[in-house]
Amino acid sequence: MELKLTSMLIKNPRISLLKLSRELELNYISLRERLRKLQRNGLIEFRLAVAPTLLGDVAGVVRIRSNEVDKIIGKALNCNRVITALTLNGNEALLVVYGRSKDEIATLVSVLTSELADKVEVNIEYGRIPSMEKIALKNPEPECDGAVKCDGCIPVLRNRGKNNHQH
Repeated sequence: MELKLTSMLIKNPRISLLKLSRELELNYISLRERLRKLQRNGLIEFRLAVAPTLLGDVAGVVRIRSNEVDKIIGKALNCNRVITALTLNGNEALLVVYGRSKDEIATLVSVLTSELADKVEVNIEYGRIPSMEKIALKNPEPECDGAVKCDGCIPVLRNRGKNNHQH
């Protein structure tokens, strides 16, 4: 049932629960509770996804070697500029990040690794995000990552002289 439900939500994430319950032949209340349970258990999320032309289409595949990979991953997964993060071999993080320029990506990586006591090795390969791709935002402020509390998100760095925005 969950596979059919998620398949229908992928096709039309804005479908009404009433229509969804009819198509799945489920009671409306049961369906609503099933969706809430899936969300509560962290199995599904509803997020806004934006085109890369809105916030930047320059991408970076970032490989970071450090003994503090968990700190990097924890910080990265709360950042709107990080599309995904993986742990490799226990001491490496692989991040896919984006911004408006290579400098923004390099600055973001610097912010993500700035608090690490351990020696850090970083390698970045640059590319572009296809215009038809959509990027899911994690935080309520698309241009400011308040969850990380890093005082160095990309837009703050870019606008530091104009407005002294603090997280």
